[in-house]
Amino acid sequence: MDDGGASGHERAVRDAVLAGDAAAWRVWYAQHFDRLAAYARWACGGLADLADDVTQEAWLTAVRRLRSFDPDRGPFFACLCGVARNAARNAVRSRRRHARR
Repeated sequence: MDDGGASGHERAVRDAVLAGDAAAWRVWYAQHFDRLAAYARWACGGLADLADDVTQEAWLTAVRRLRSFDPDRGPFFACLCGVARNAARNAVRSRRRHARR
């Protein structure tokens, strides 16, 4: 287990957030929000409304699953992007189904 470097920092932030440190959550959110929103816009083909929904869904999912986030398996941003990728895929499928009706 690597207690130094990026994974050590992310573990410390995760633990602070789980302990109820609102300032730690705000810092983590601020560090990742703009990049995640840009990734969601790309994943949604530039559709701003869809990207906003995907970004929100990614954060909500991240909050719900924070206890299972393991920094040794990868950075928090990669986890967010994985969630956003799945949310974007589901949102695009849903739009296509809705458009066919």
